[in-house]
Amino acid sequence: MMNLNEDTEVTMASESFKTFHPTTFHYIETLLSLPANKDHPFKGEWQAYKECEKGLTANSTWHAVKNIIGITNIDDYKNTILRCPGITAYLRIQRADPRFNSKIKYRVLKPAPTLSQETNPPSGQEQAKSTRGATLMHLTQ
Repeated sequence: MMNLNEDTEVTMASESFKTFHPTTFHYIETLLSLPANKDHPFKGEWQAYKECEKGLTANSTWHAVKNIIGITNIDDYKNTILRCPGITAYLRIQRADPRFNSKIKYRVLKPAPTLSQETNPPSGQEQAKSTRGATLMHLTQ
């Protein structure tokens, strides 16, 4: 997994995809396992990717991911990932250059949640502090 708050560029043909995909796979798996996301439409879509012939895994290559999801470039992959509920609180993913769809950059904002965090949410005051901090983080980065 990459360092927190450090941008990393990813392309379809680079070694960086071999780190990026397992990272995003882990976050998606974790977020979709939370009780709050049990009926989210993306959960069924993600499950279908994993259950198809030669299904999606954390170690899938770019070529396999492209064929399983039915995408053509890394920007399409980014758009698929961003459909996962809550992912933007943990990962910031965007085009590295707005003119091209062949390179993205991402940043791990915070570690993936655990089931205990979901079943024991913070108090109202702690949640308000957390929300203000996350908003400030997005504005300053």
